[in-house]
Amino acid sequence: MSVISKKNQVTIPAAALAEAGLGPGHEVTVVAVAPGRLEVVRVDDLISEFAGMFDDTVCPPGYLEKLRRWMALSWIHRPSRRGCARIAVAM
Repeated sequence: MSVISKKNQVTIPAAALAEAGLGPGHEVTVVAVAPGRLEVVRVDDLISEFAGMFDDTVCPPGYLEKLRRWMALSWIHRPSRRGCARIAVAM
């Protein structure tokens, strides 16, 4: 049995990690799946599960590049009396 520490840390038994095919250095994400239940998922598994799920009907050619350019430009910071103000730039 494991206990959640004051720092919200949990030691996962080595046998459980080995059975799940996980070990030191693996990147994981933790998701709440139900009250009292967490799921630890290896990041590589998430990428392979969702990679390529959108075809050209969802993201037409050039759309992602246009979106990335817009995202890079959409949060321009300029000084103001209260600190930094964000200005949204239209696409």
